[in-house]
Amino acid sequence: MVSVGFLTNKNPLRSSARGVRITESNSSQSAKVNIMATLIQQQQQKALTLKQQVCALLDWDDEQYATFQYEMGLAYLQEYIPNDAHGADQLTRSKVYWRWWTNLWMQRDEIFLNEVQDNWSLEDRLYIYLDSNNPSLLVGTTRPNAVVMEESYKVMIQQFIDDVNQTA
Repeated sequence: MVSVGFLTNKNPLRSSARGVRITESNSSQSAKVNIMATLIQQQQQKALTLKQQVCALLDWDDEQYATFQYEMGLAYLQEYIPNDAHGADQLTRSKVYWRWWTNLWMQRDEIFLNEVQDNWSLEDRLYIYLDSNNPSLLVGTTRPNAVVMEESYKVMIQQFIDDVNQTA
């Protein structure tokens, strides 16, 4: 449901809005929250299913899979920004970076699962999987989006300000 209200004189957009504000009702907002929660659950289930399928094909357990994913995320940053250890360190602490990395990981897992053949040896499957997640190769084709980079810049700027304030 949509309700209409009047803007205050303090709003700089008042003239273009003609004094009318449209807001969503609580039930509409609640529906959006429920949809988002459902989508998140679906993504989490998809990630779990992909991980289980990959682990089965590679004869890995959850720990091996998670460790490999994490180590490749760190190695990717070293390849992506080799001359900025501080910047790479900041990104490793970013939830946004790791969400971005795991989303791309899911995409690569899907491609791997669609390409792998049942009659391939374990050695061949491992080679293909390792190669598809090779940070040196990914750097040439995969770049963090603006949201990932902006979030890390905010953290770095805040740290710089904190450092300046501590020395002052």
